[in-house]
Amino acid sequence: MIAGLAMFSIGECAVKYLTTQHEIIQIVWARYTFHALLFLLIFSRIGIKRQIATNRPWLQLGRLILLLTATTFFFTAVRNLTLAEAISINFVSPLLVTAFSIPLLGEQVGVRCWLAIAVGFVGVLIIVRPGLGVMHRAAILPLGTAVW
Repeated sequence: MIAGLAMFSIGECAVKYLTTQHEIIQIVWARYTFHALLFLLIFSRIGIKRQIATNRPWLQLGRLILLLTATTFFFTAVRNLTLAEAISINFVSPLLVTAFSIPLLGEQVGVRCWLAIAVGFVGVLIIVRPGLGVMHRAAILPLGTAVW
């Protein structure tokens, strides 16, 4: 777990550094190209067709487009905000998953969960500081990432 979190942190720091020298689309392209090559290298011995077979190709395509959009949003936010701000705002994602689980999945969410969602949302508002004139317009991008 620690190694995984360290790798995420290193990756996000690398994106922050690379956005000063390269275009966002190049960084996103490089990320997914190298991920695809790594996927091919790891899974080529057990059969790629079996790994990518699906009964719902349109859902897979939709997921691909949403993931690509979310990555582009987040990388753009990292270029314009501090890394801590972008990541903190992106932490609204679990709050949205919990809130959307009620109408979409029919889940039951208790009072303690709603209280945690409210506290988390207040924390995001404290970071974003809307209405104080200090909010950068790029702060909406990590929120878009969280929704996607």
